[in-house]
Amino acid sequence: MRIQAVVVVTVSLLLTASRSVAQHSIAETTQPAAQNDTELARAHFDRGVEHYGDGNYDAALAEFQRSYELSRTYKLLFNLAQVQMERRDYAAAASLYAEYLRSGGTAISSERLHAVEQDLAFLNERIAELDVAVDVHGAQVFVNGAAVGTSPLPEPIRVNVGGAVIRVEKAGYAPFEQRLSVAGTDRRRVSVQLTALAAPVPLSAAQPAPQVVSVPNMTPAWISLGAALVLGGASATFGVLTLNAREHQDQVLTSYPGRPSELDAARGRLQTYATLTDIFAAASLTAGVVGLYFLWSPPSSRETAQANRASVRLTATPTGATLAGTF
Repeated sequence: MRIQAVVVVTVSLLLTASRSVAQHSIAETTQPAAQNDTELARAHFDRGVEHYGDGNYDAALAEFQRSYELSRTYKLLFNLAQVQMERRDYAAAASLYAEYLRSGGTAISSERLHAVEQDLAFLNERIAELDVAVDVHGAQVFVNGAAVGTSPLPEPIRVNVGGAVIRVEKAGYAPFEQRLSVAGTDRRRVSVQLTALAAPVPLSAAQPAPQVVSVPNMTPAWISLGAALVLGGASATFGVLTLNAREHQDQVLTSYPGRPSELDAARGRLQTYATLTDIFAAASLTAGVVGLYFLWSPPSSRETAQANRASVRLTATPTGATLAGTF
C-alpha cells in the first residue's frame, strides 16, 4: 500500500502560528468551540501524529478520533481515513473519505480532492458490497460482529475483501448466521429467511396437572359384610344340624332298651354341632359389626385424577340399566 506525505496544520482560537509534520501524511485540523476543547483536541492530535509516525496505527486512530469528537472539524476525517488505510480497514477508510467529501464540499482544495479520488480508486478494488435482504422487518444485522442496522437496510453493506460473517437476530426467531468469502468489487445479495420459534403454550391451555384426591375405600366394608353373610349361613346350617342331633338324642333316650354307646354318640354329635353353631354365629356377628363400622366410616384412599380421564359407570334403573361416563 502506498504512503502519502502531506502537511498537518493545527489551528487554535488563540494561536495563529502553524506547524508542519512532513512524514506519514496527516491532514488539517480546525478550531474547537472553546479554549479547553481546543487544547484537548490539539493534545490528542499531537499524540496521534506521534503514534502514526511510530507505526502504532491503533493508538493513532484512537487519538485522532478523540480529537475529532472535541473539534468536530471535517478535516480530521482525512486523517482518520489515512489511518484506516494503514490498518487495512478499506471499507472504513472509504466511508471516512466519503464523509470527508460530503462535509468539506467546495472548501476542499483541488489538490486534496485529487488525492482523495486516487485513494478511493485504490480502496474500491479492495471492497465488496453485500445486499442483505431479511424477510422480517426490525431484525438486527451484524457483519463480522459489528451491528450495521436493522432490516430493511437502506443500502448495501461495504466489507473488506476476505471473509465476512453475516448474523441476523430478532426476538422470537432463531438466529441466522452465514459465512462468506468475498473478493474485491464483488456485489453479492444475501437472502435471509428467519425461522420463527415455537410460541410457549399458555398456562391456561396447558394440560392440567394431575390432582391427588381422597376417595372412600369401601372394600373392607364389603369384605366384612360378605364374611358375615357366609358365617351366618354356616351358623344356620349347623343350627339345623344341632336340632336334628337333639331330636336323634331324644329318640335314643326314649328307645327301650337303651344302648349306652349309641346315646354317647348322639350326645357327642349334639355338642359338636351346638359348639360349631355358636362359633359361626359369634363370628358372623363380629363380621357384621365390623362391616357396618366400615360402611359408616370407610377408610380413605389416595387416587390421581385428571381432567380428561375417561370413566364409565353402569347404573341400574327400574326399567333397565344406564351406561354413562366421560371420555
